[in-house]
Amino acid sequence: MKQSPQDRPSARGLRIAVLCARFNPAVTDGLRDGAVGELRALGAAATRVKVFDVPGAFELPLAARAAATCGRYDAVVAAVGGFALGG
Repeated sequence: MKQSPQDRPSARGLRIAVLCARFNPAVTDGLRDGAVGELRALGAAATRVKVFDVPGAFELPLAARAAATCGRYDAVVAAVGGFALGG
């Protein structure tokens, strides 16, 4: 198992937007839950982490820009799942 560094960053006091693409919920739900869980483990208050659903990967950059520039959030996290198929 991978060891965590002793000096982990703190999310205490931060306002964080978590954006989740809904196109592939079998993948993105786990990414969203993992991101929120890690933010909580780093000290983020549940009331200061806001999850936003967007339809898909195409809309994600627009939503991320809106969240980053609105002045309400200190950080933006994007959860999008995708697959690369070779052939």
